[in-house]
Amino acid sequence: MARWLTYLKERSPIALILPIGLGVYFSAQQGTGQGFSLFAFLGAVVGLTGWLILARLMDEKKDYHKDLAAHPERPLPRGLLTVPEVEVAILRCTWGLFALAGVFAALGNIPAAIGYAVSVGYLWLMYREFYVGEWLGEYPIPYAISHQIVVWPMYAYVFALFEPASLVSTLTLAYGLCSMGSSMTFEISRKLDPNAHPALKTYLVMYGPAKTFALTLVFVALSAIGAQLLGLGVILWPLEALAVVAASTVFWKPGAFKAVEGVTALSSLIHLFGIAIAHWAGLVPSVHP
Repeated sequence: MARWLTYLKERSPIALILPIGLGVYFSAQQGTGQGFSLFAFLGAVVGLTGWLILARLMDEKKDYHKDLAAHPERPLPRGLLTVPEVEVAILRCTWGLFALAGVFAALGNIPAAIGYAVSVGYLWLMYREFYVGEWLGEYPIPYAISHQIVVWPMYAYVFALFEPASLVSTLTLAYGLCSMGSSMTFEISRKLDPNAHPALKTYLVMYGPAKTFALTLVFVALSAIGAQLLGLGVILWPLEALAVVAASTVFWKPGAFKAVEGVTALSSLIHLFGIAIAHWAGLVPSVHP
């Protein structure tokens, strides 16, 4: 148990995971116009926390051989946990999260159950690299996009916990677009180390600074479109502009990659709280389920 607690502290700290669940919960609550719901709160926090911990476990297993060379200090390469232990944990956690979807269904919220089950099932496909891993791994952007699409069912089920009809709605589609754009911006930004080990295949190594910056612009634009659909431009566009400025450092200060990662991480988190912030500030989103 102590080894697993050490692993969670290092690789899945609750202090970093919990705000994600809270951001989606509060945005779903405010976006659907509902009051506090203990069922929705627990479903969002437990569901998203479990999903994110499982996703990290799967990444640990997938990246084991790369980490042996590039990150020997991580739990698996240094022997804190063994690969078979992680494989067993992945299977148990996967079935546990499917069971949580079953709880939603048993409590009468079929849309939320479907959304959560889809997000867990898609996570399993990500773990298996959609059974075309060797090919997909050669194309970082398609790889990253295929791993970001999951944010829609992953977040939409929380909206459905409040209002079942919200599972598939303009609101959740716009929120998913906005969140995915900001999440992809962060995904690119956290892989900008110009001196990273070649095994990590960072965006700078694979595409160079010009293409990497152009790709960042594409995903910032997607999040900006989502923000506009939600009526959140006044809140989120300044953050997106800041992300563009930060991303431009690949040309004139590539050594500042950690600062870029920090800026886009904060921006991504605020995007998750966006709808809630708009309501708390008296700016009501223009899109409703």
